[in-house]
Amino acid sequence: TLNVASLDELNSLTGGQLPAVGPFSITTQISDADGKYVLSNYKLSLADTVMQGEITADLSSKIPNIKAKLQSSLVDLVPFQPEPPAEEEKVERYLSDEILPLEGLKSVNANIALKINEVRTRQATITDFDTTLSIDKGNLNIKPLSMKLASGSINGSVNVNASQKTAGVSVELNGKDIQLGQLEQLKEKLSGGATQITIRLKGNGNSSQAIAGGADGKLLVQVGSAEMKRN
Repeated sequence: TLNVASLDELNSLTGGQLPAVGPFSITTQISDADGKYVLSNYKLSLADTVMQGEITADLSSKIPNIKAKLQSSLVDLVPFQPEPPAEEEKVERYLSDEILPLEGLKSVNANIALKINEVRTRQATITDFDTTLSIDKGNLNIKPLSMKLASGSINGSVNVNASQKTAGVSVELNGKDIQLGQLEQLKEKLSGGATQITIRLKGNGNSSQAIAGGADGKLLVQVGSAEMKRN
């Protein structure tokens, strides 16, 4: 059992900049056999967020192998997102040229099944989030990926292959009947706007700017009728 009043109390151990969110606790039962560690009855609690399930870590090979089945009724990401600027700021580039930490994908193999009833963000609330994340020798697959957003649905897959010197990224997403008027930034401005989205993109690079700059594929957004709200 691990208990701390606030997540930032762990900064001295992690060397990071965790936010002052709490209380934070982890409870589990640990057993080991032949280099495999099983965390059963695993439960992580952080303020309103609760994650439960079972995790198996096989450390007998050079590269650790992690398997997990996790579920949650609520994951609140708002405390981990930056505060929106008070005024509109001029931005030279929206995508960074900083190198992404993709080397970490080569340090572990994993298969993680994740189900979350509700995910809170500053932009919108996602429901019925369901995916399986697998990592094999630096090749990350998020497939299948499904969720509900603003009375609509999103389905698809994401692949990040960092096994080569230059990473390859492919995204396939389909959005159906997403109501723009229900998104946090637009709900005071309009109603309706049922939107269909098709994304089929492939790119290569080791930064978000490089990947987007050379991306090729298809992007289709169809917006249905919407009504602007008067102030």
